[in-house]
Amino acid sequence: MLGREEGMSLIELLVVLALLSLVGGSILAVATTTLRAERTAEDLARNLDATRIAVERVRDEVRGADGVCEGSDDRSMAVWIDRAADGTVNAGEVVTFTLEDADIGMALRRGDDDGERTIVRRLVDRGVFTYLDEGRQAVLPNLSCDVGATPDVSAAQIVDLEVEVEGHGVDTSGPLVVATTIVMRNATLAGGSGQPDGTILVIASISANDDNDDGVYNVRAVVGGLNFSHPLHVTLEARCGEQAWTFPAALAYEPFDHSYHGTWDSNACGAATATLRVTATDGEEEATGDLTVTLQGEEPEEALDVTILAPEDGATVAGEQAIELAISGVPDGETATVDVTVEHEGGSEVYATSGEAAGDGTWHAGTWSVSDAAVEGAYDVSASVATADASAEDSVTVTVEGAPQIIVARVEVDTSRGNWRADVEFVVTDGHGSPVEGAIVEYEVLSPGGEPGGSCTTTMRGGEAICEADFPDRGNLRNNDVLTIAIEDVAREGYAFDPSASVTEFSVNRHGLVE
Repeated sequence: MLGREEGMSLIELLVVLALLSLVGGSILAVATTTLRAERTAEDLARNLDATRIAVERVRDEVRGADGVCEGSDDRSMAVWIDRAADGTVNAGEVVTFTLEDADIGMALRRGDDDGERTIVRRLVDRGVFTYLDEGRQAVLPNLSCDVGATPDVSAAQIVDLEVEVEGHGVDTSGPLVVATTIVMRNATLAGGSGQPDGTILVIASISANDDNDDGVYNVRAVVGGLNFSHPLHVTLEARCGEQAWTFPAALAYEPFDHSYHGTWDSNACGAATATLRVTATDGEEEATGDLTVTLQGEEPEEALDVTILAPEDGATVAGEQAIELAISGVPDGETATVDVTVEHEGGSEVYATSGEAAGDGTWHAGTWSVSDAAVEGAYDVSASVATADASAEDSVTVTVEGAPQIIVARVEVDTSRGNWRADVEFVVTDGHGSPVEGAIVEYEVLSPGGEPGGSCTTTMRGGEAICEADFPDRGNLRNNDVLTIAIEDVAREGYAFDPSASVTEFSVNRHGLVE
């Protein structure tokens, strides 16, 4: 018997080859993609490294400068370096850094009297130079850098330099930023050496973002300055509202963007705002910077408040004056007690009302009849609201013009004591029948002849303002004689005498008043 022949058919061979080609193609694709990603990542890394080196070179040169020259803007910066230390701009002492369009993105170039050269390429198109004073307020450079000039460099200057790096073919989730803050000290502040002296730390910027809306803030601080090496010792503190400083924690240095990072949990803060404080120290110098954060979450309860809408403060009022209030901050489900008064500057109350407000809104406090005012002058309109836990007040001052009327409403005569003695009393009111205390009544005796006139002042008695005339015994009056008296004037500050509504002349005999 012949032995069995071993092997595979042609179809089996083709299947195996097809499978190998599929697997090999997948492996090759993965390898190609990985290689391409590595190359693009290396490309971006090279760009970042080159940009960092360039920015550091700019920082090292600019921080030794004495000032920024006028004409500098966000794309071009010229600085004066007093290399001769003579306070005069000499040839070769002005250096310019410029952002220019390049084949890919932008390029940062350096120029001086010897020419220009590119120090880094492939930057994203954006302005990068910002100029600040010592208080970190934006300023426009105004230093005259013409050869032979003697610029005034009595103030320190700060320059923020920030650039975004472009990675060719690299998809990034956000800008890749290289930033630095450069602090320049002029020769005057440096003791005339023409170079910076000592360490100057600056908290260039602080940011805090609750990216996940969970109350945990990502805090980033940029620290700039002179003559220090990273990392510094940088800490973060927090203060909720007006409470004490808490949460001392160190921030970690991130060499990628020359900044310090950390987190702060605001959930236990219990206030509407918080202050974050960053402190940086290198062992010798220290710098601090604060950032106020409005915390996310429920809005704080509005404080109880009342505002007088009408009348307006300083207004002149007359006739019927409506009084209206704006009330806010009444807690839900509660009512506020409302009190409104109108008082003359002398202290007399001329209007008052009270009630309850069941929530926020406009509250009508009724109508004040200004014509009822006792005297012209200034009046205080006051309003107060109160709940179980809070209270608020407001007041305005208004003016009433036009003196109210004053009249002699009636005359009382008492002849009961005999001897022809007539006790005469004048009752004085305003036009609304209210007693007017302190009014002076001047009168004249018309008959019989020879009787004197006189004056008297009203005082309160029995709820009325009464002025008692002083007459002697009427011994010289005959049986048929009649005592006739005329009211000449009634005077009190703030009032006008109205004869047309007054008893101005009357006669008295032994039997009483005769009109």
